[in-house]
Amino acid sequence: MKRLIACAAALGLMGPPLAAAEKKEDVVTGQFVPLADDYLVSPQIGPEDIAAAKALGVTLIINNRPDGEEFGQPKGAEIEAAAKAASLAYVAIPVRGMAIG
Repeated sequence: MKRLIACAAALGLMGPPLAAAEKKEDVVTGQFVPLADDYLVSPQIGPEDIAAAKALGVTLIINNRPDGEEFGQPKGAEIEAAAKAASLAYVAIPVRGMAIG
């Protein structure tokens, strides 16, 4: 079971998990990067990215970005609705700086 830590930019995980992870085979596809065998991370995703996550075997999306953090980012409710429509579990754990909301 794979879990996707979506919107990992809030945790500073925009780049590869390790400096050595610049090899092409370490990148799963597009913006989804493996953090461990059953965890992927990505920068901000939107509802349109849910199908790609599901195709990779993702079963749970963890959204750690609070709504309104950046202009134009999709709302968590939009991502949640798309995840549920695709039969994926969704949880929001918004992180602001060092605070977990």
